[in-house]
Amino acid sequence: MKKEKKEKGKNFITKTFYYLKFSVMKKLGIFFLTALMVSSCSTNKLILTPADSKRGDAVFSSIYPDRNYAELEDILLDTWTQQGKLNINRVLIDFNIEKISPDAIVDSAYLNLYVNANSFYSRPGKNQGKDSIVIKRVTSEWDEKSVTWNNQPETTTKNQVIIASIPGSQPNYEDIDITKIIRDIVREKNNRYGIMIRYKTERPYNVVFFASSNHPNKKLYPKLKVYYKKN
Repeated sequence: MKKEKKEKGKNFITKTFYYLKFSVMKKLGIFFLTALMVSSCSTNKLILTPADSKRGDAVFSSIYPDRNYAELEDILLDTWTQQGKLNINRVLIDFNIEKISPDAIVDSAYLNLYVNANSFYSRPGKNQGKDSIVIKRVTSEWDEKSVTWNNQPETTTKNQVIIASIPGSQPNYEDIDITKIIRDIVREKNNRYGIMIRYKTERPYNVVFFASSNHPNKKLYPKLKVYYKKN
């Protein structure tokens, strides 16, 4: 009888041990699985400038349709008259997003454009005009060292962004939400050509003195911040 009770007690202790062991292992498994899921869904952040891209950034002009301005410290957005004729400037910017795979989930993307307060073209040191600014996706090839008005790349109006102008004493344009444009660019790995910036109506008189990636102060380079998750 004593022996039987002893065996039952032993079996109870053994079962309890294995139950506790199983419970601990199960909880650890859930913990590590949860940690893995959280890790795989964590948000990544990229901060990019045109200096690291294939195409860089550029401005081109309607009044000199075959001239290239690759070395300027400005990407000068402009609709102004020169010698009685209307001149229209448009801007191109490319960012290297090759680190982001086409199946990644882009949570958000923000464009920062900084004013070149010492621009050679300053009139007279202020952004001017009320025309809205349009940001569009570029859909064909271009290069900062050869792009002109006459060979400018194609664009699409899909998911374009329109923002109000900020006239006055050299304000920067920061945290412009271009998430939908960047999502489109990321999805199409073989169709990544950056963005174009232009005025909406392109009637005079409007100007903003954005700094290019040729500017000596790297803090003034155009900047793209992308927040994304790997899929």
